[in-house]
Amino acid sequence: LVSGMYNGQVAAWDTRHGKYPVMISEREICHRDPVNSVLWNNSKSGTEFFSGGSDGQVLWWDTRKLSEPLDKLLMDPIRSDEQDLARSFGVSVLEYETTIPTRFMA
Repeated sequence: LVSGMYNGQVAAWDTRHGKYPVMISEREICHRDPVNSVLWNNSKSGTEFFSGGSDGQVLWWDTRKLSEPLDKLLMDPIRSDEQDLARSFGVSVLEYETTIPTRFMA
């Protein structure tokens, strides 16, 4: 189980091992605003997921290492060499198209 939190962090839970998260991302490297959506990635390892936040970031995580995201994407609508978090639109939902395994929507 993974969750996104109001303070911008993400957490991984294993309900077989009690009611507390087994891993929580560091506050300094996660979303700056609330996480609105989390979505499991159809990866071979089964441990990867995405989080989308009000801050305009989509972060790609691996539950085996929540110390930093694997990658990030800013929802910056301006095409330029440099993405800008200040221009980014918040993410309200993430979706995965199962018939096209490389297609994600935010």
